[in-house]
Amino acid sequence: MAKKILINNSGETLQILRREVEDQSQYEIPHYFWDELSDNSDIADKIISGDLIVNNGDETLTAEVGLAHIQNGVLKVSRSMNIIAGLGENCPELIQLNSASVGFEVEINDKGYVKARADNIIGDSVGLTFYFCSSNTESKKYISFKAHILTTNGSADKYLDQKDQEFSFGPVELETDPYKIFKYTVQLPATLFQNAEHFIFIGLERVENSTSYETPISNPIIVQIDQTYWKKVI
Repeated sequence: MAKKILINNSGETLQILRREVEDQSQYEIPHYFWDELSDNSDIADKIISGDLIVNNGDETLTAEVGLAHIQNGVLKVSRSMNIIAGLGENCPELIQLNSASVGFEVEINDKGYVKARADNIIGDSVGLTFYFCSSNTESKKYISFKAHILTTNGSADKYLDQKDQEFSFGPVELETDPYKIFKYTVQLPATLFQNAEHFIFIGLERVENSTSYETPISNPIIVQIDQTYWKKVI
C-alpha cells in the first residue's frame, strides 16, 4: 500500500499534524491521520510552495501529484501499447499489425502509429518510452525522431479532426551491437488527451540530424512503446 510521507524542505523546523519535523527530515503520516491530512489547507499550501515535498514510499512526487496523493490518492499507470500501422497521409484508417510482428521499421516520411489513452491525468505530461534496435555497424552514430500527434473526434470510425502536432527528440547515440535495445522517453503535454475519448495516435518519423552528428545508415526497428502517467484515484 502506498505511503504518505512529508519531507520538510522549508529551511526551518515545522509543526506537521502535532509533530515537530526538522528541516530535511521526513514524517510518514500514520493511517489514522490521513483524513486530517487531506483536509489540512496549511499543509496543502506548503506543498504547493515547495516547503513540503511528498513521497509515496517509492519516489518523490511533483507538487501537483503530491497534493493529489495526500488528498485522494493517485495511481501510476504504466502500460505497453500496441503498435499499429497507418494507412494514408493523415492515417484516417488504422489496422493492427499481425501479432507475430515484433515492431516496424521507421522510414523517412513513413510513420507507424500507436494508440494511447489516458484519463484522470494528474500533472502536466504523459511519458512515452520508445524501445528500439538498429543494425548500426559503426560507433558514435546518432539517430533522431519526430513524434506526430493526432487526436480523434470521439466518433466510432476514429476519423481524425486535428492537425498534426510535432515533437522532435534526440539525437540518441547508437552502438555497434545490433541486438542492443535502446530506449528514449519523450514527455507529451497532458492537454493532448483532453478530447472526447482521450485517445491520441502517435506516429514516429526518423529525421535527419544536425550537421554536427553522423547519421546511421540503417533505420531503427521499434520493438515496444510504453506509456506512463499519474491519475487520480476516483
